[in-house]
Amino acid sequence: MPLVDEDQSLWVTAALNSYSWADSYYALNIYGITGIYPNAAPWSQNTNIMVTGKGFLNDMSDNGRCRFGAEGSFVIVDGMVLDNEHMVCQLPVGLMPFPDNAKTEGIVIPFAIAFQEEIYYPYTEGKWNFRLYKQPHLIALSPPTVSAGKINKVFVKADPYKPFFQPPPQPGDNYNDENWIRSKFGYLGSNPAVYINHTHLLCITPVIHDPADISQDGIDVEVTVAMNGVDYTPEGINVKFIGTDRNSEFVPMIYIIVFFGTILFILLFAAIFVFCFGL
Repeated sequence: MPLVDEDQSLWVTAALNSYSWADSYYALNIYGITGIYPNAAPWSQNTNIMVTGKGFLNDMSDNGRCRFGAEGSFVIVDGMVLDNEHMVCQLPVGLMPFPDNAKTEGIVIPFAIAFQEEIYYPYTEGKWNFRLYKQPHLIALSPPTVSAGKINKVFVKADPYKPFFQPPPQPGDNYNDENWIRSKFGYLGSNPAVYINHTHLLCITPVIHDPADISQDGIDVEVTVAMNGVDYTPEGINVKFIGTDRNSEFVPMIYIIVFFGTILFILLFAAIFVFCFGL
């Protein structure tokens, strides 16, 4: 069934044959999901889930709620409607026992929203799922020291028994591109990370606009990882950023000036020589 924009409804009518539709003054307000961010979360953390869609502003907006799980095994939490296309739900901590034999990437449970009373079977249906996983455990990174004056590649290693995983995309064309792995370098900032295998990620250091603000002795920054782009690992691994001396920035410029000055002097001398002998 198509979703409609705000202040629009689908008129409901009926016909006893295939063409004689009766006049109607009844309309149906349709609501549905077009995206979930993040679409996965650690099993042991409270995570705010942003649900995007249409039809959230209606007469029952105060009764909005999200359901994690399927019939017979689910948890329902209240939703807060922000506007016609955005609603926030909070994932409850430990909403269900985490299976001991779960796969590396965790477990997948159905996700749905509703506004009407339970007797009307109000929950959305479709391919929208939510993934629960256990946080990876970081054990090492390489290299341990990087320059603050350039963008660096840093490889982060995880415990094979608490590994990384490749987040699968959500279905549909409106998949939120923010559902990806991210790495955070303390207060310096964060960047997307690249999944290599279950024990290694490739991370890129953030751009430091003035490397001279970091001393040549360096600073230690904790690297953490978020498999869903939001919830970072509670423990990380330190990497050292080595800064640059402000005075050293002028040294290459001096060499450049001397080099071009010498070239200009040679050209000037050659021109004078040719001019004198030409006379």
